[in-house]
Amino acid sequence: LEFRRVLFRSQLELTNGSVTASGDTLTLGTATTTTGALVHTSGYVIGTFRRWVASATASNIVFPIGSSAYYNGAEFDFTSAPTTGGTILATYTATKPDATGLPVTDGGESCMNLGVGYWQFTAGNGFTGGTYTVRLAANGMPGVSDPPSLHLVQRTGNGASWTGNEIGRAHV
Repeated sequence: LEFRRVLFRSQLELTNGSVTASGDTLTLGTATTTTGALVHTSGYVIGTFRRWVASATASNIVFPIGSSAYYNGAEFDFTSAPTTGGTILATYTATKPDATGLPVTDGGESCMNLGVGYWQFTAGNGFTGGTYTVRLAANGMPGVSDPPSLHLVQRTGNGASWTGNEIGRAHV
């Protein structure tokens, strides 16, 4: 299924297959008071998925994203509420990012290689603060024989240097 600019106000149900965003964005919800519900059995968005998030503690906020070949979704648990609710824009890109700033030290270990894809999360519509954990589905990553030894590194934008987040191994 392919689409352009689709907004799901109250509920989005993904049960199988993939939806291609064709360079546009699929949005769930309309405001911090109308965040919408995701019923996710299987399936995902290839492209950009925006989701409204309230200023509240919440678990299992799923971002069903991936590539043309694999599900590479993300799931956030907010253990402390965001200061201000808003949106999170999520994409998964199935190409190896540039290595600017590598190697980095994370959790006392030197990290010098990047995977064949990356996730990008962007706050919008006033979203700030909160404490969270994130789980990522690292499907389709060739050469990964020991997933618990992976690290998540971060950067502030394309071309910026990668940095460790000092939490150590990612357990993806």
